[in-house]
Amino acid sequence: NVNLLDTVKAFQVLSELDAGRTTDAFGHVMQLAGHPDSNPEIAAGCFDATVANIQSPLVGYAFGKVIEQAAAEIPLKEELAQRLVLLEYAKQTYRRTQTLLASDRLTAKYPHLHGLLNQHLAMLDSPADYIDTVREAISANQKNKAQTIVSDALSRHPKNGPLWRDYFQLQIDLAQDSPQQAAATLQEVLAELQIVSTIGVLSQFELDYTTGVVHGLLNELDDALDHYQSAIEVAENTPDRILATAAKTDIRVRQIQASEALEPAEDSTN
Repeated sequence: NVNLLDTVKAFQVLSELDAGRTTDAFGHVMQLAGHPDSNPEIAAGCFDATVANIQSPLVGYAFGKVIEQAAAEIPLKEELAQRLVLLEYAKQTYRRTQTLLASDRLTAKYPHLHGLLNQHLAMLDSPADYIDTVREAISANQKNKAQTIVSDALSRHPKNGPLWRDYFQLQIDLAQDSPQQAAATLQEVLAELQIVSTIGVLSQFELDYTTGVVHGLLNELDDALDHYQSAIEVAENTPDRILATAAKTDIRVRQIQASEALEPAEDSTN
């Protein structure tokens, strides 16, 4: 049943979400949907029944939006599986809400919800629009904008390879543009590459080559050499093999130059 109190509470939940108070919004929307548990990890187990019991389109929209945001805020390195579960429930909730809106009376009562539901489902069902927008920003040399978009996209599509490729390239580019923050950014990229290596979204060549690039930028030449060699060994085509071989050669040249730079200092001590 749809009632005024539920409508008021749903708007309260949406206001909390807009204010960045996702935890509060999650607890309140769970109560509104008839379940007292405000812990996303525990609550996920009861979502099927909870979603099925939603009767108000506005409550359904608020419920789906809170779940979607809660999923987006889970750090990738901590709970990828939990994020994927919550994202699936967000889609399930939005579809359930669309079913509720099939009534002519409710369609007239909530004329703007159709568009909002379609928008959220489109963002969750396919990363295509995200990818296009990221590429447009990159083409316009708007790296910070592109990085913001791709990070948002990955929060909803954490197993999409093209998004990860753009993300890592942008992180590397931004690190080179900001020398003061480069080391911290690149160390974070190494940690993220390690995580991504466990979810099968990038090829082993891409992982080894990109890791080699990052170690090279950090001046960790031995590590860079090892990863470029691994990239050569797993390359599945000639262009990739040539790319990794050229990068490996560059690292060897840098090692020789570093060694030669030390020789005068060593000679002066004799």
